[in-house]
Amino acid sequence: MNNTKLIGDTIFTTIDQLSAKEQSGFEVTHLSANAILSQTKMEFKQLDLITPNSNIKDYYAMEFQGFGSFKDYVHQVRMIGDFTKSKVSIKDINYFAHALDKIEHNTVTLTGTVSGTVDNLKGRNILMDLGRRSRFEGDFDIKGLPDFKETFIVFEMNRLT
Repeated sequence: MNNTKLIGDTIFTTIDQLSAKEQSGFEVTHLSANAILSQTKMEFKQLDLITPNSNIKDYYAMEFQGFGSFKDYVHQVRMIGDFTKSKVSIKDINYFAHALDKIEHNTVTLTGTVSGTVDNLKGRNILMDLGRRSRFEGDFDIKGLPDFKETFIVFEMNRLT
């Protein structure tokens, strides 16, 4: 990390290379970003996050009441992502959602804006490719995750192929 500044309770820094492995097995092999970290927000601009399965690019932020919110991430941490041609592995999402075992072999390529909590997620101006032939263009609202049986999904499709 370099160009680190502390202003009030907020840290501003440039992350050039960070890697980590969480006890669940989730691994980040590379993280670089211009980061802002405070008691209520983590923001990563010019994000390049690589795992063994995914490559997430552009912008990601988490907003929360305090670090205790992470104990109930599904309901209390609001995520904001603006992604550009990001390769997202369902296997990586499953480390956090725990409801996608049957489809964790899939990977999607995602461009667009996603925001909300895990249990109330919205996607806008989404371009999502699954495999070589499947493409979704449009918006979505997903309410109820990680309990997939109780989840409602609404799609507004501009194009589906």
